[in-house]
Amino acid sequence: MGKELGLTGKDLFTFAQDRDKAARNERRRQREHQKELELEVKKAAEEAKAKPSLGNDVYSILKKSPVPSFDDKVDDIECYFKRFERYAEAMQYPKDKMVALLSTVLTGKALNVYSRLSEALLKPYVLNANGFCRKFRNSKLDSDETYSQFIGKLSGYLKRWIDLSGVEKLTVNSLNLL
Repeated sequence: MGKELGLTGKDLFTFAQDRDKAARNERRRQREHQKELELEVKKAAEEAKAKPSLGNDVYSILKKSPVPSFDDKVDDIECYFKRFERYAEAMQYPKDKMVALLSTVLTGKALNVYSRLSEALLKPYVLNANGFCRKFRNSKLDSDETYSQFIGKLSGYLKRWIDLSGVEKLTVNSLNLL
């Protein structure tokens, strides 16, 4: 490149040395930057090890520290809720996962009431049989949604529509047509 610029002799030699020096400096900066990134990753990994994470999955929470189940024959529901909340706070369960966690430990009558409660909570939002029918029929593929995600969403709407309409359950093969 120096020759193309019309450099000769000592000027060409100086030009070549300057280019080599600049290239070495650039490689050194890249290595330093790479080392900084590696140190940051290592530091983040050490912090993650030092701070136990419960994860976002309710099932991973249950595996790490199981929640005592509710037994309506033995436990008083009010006392159980207080105990559950204290236990969940002590174990640092994420607040947004506590309802899902609670639904996994209810049994018998409490589970039946919980199911009815979720249906009652959905009614004001028109998430009854007609609401899910409308959602199923009016659904369109979102721009950031894959076809398999869209089918999963439609399947969920159809299943909720069938459940809330009170008709006999369709066979699995009928739902697989979707």
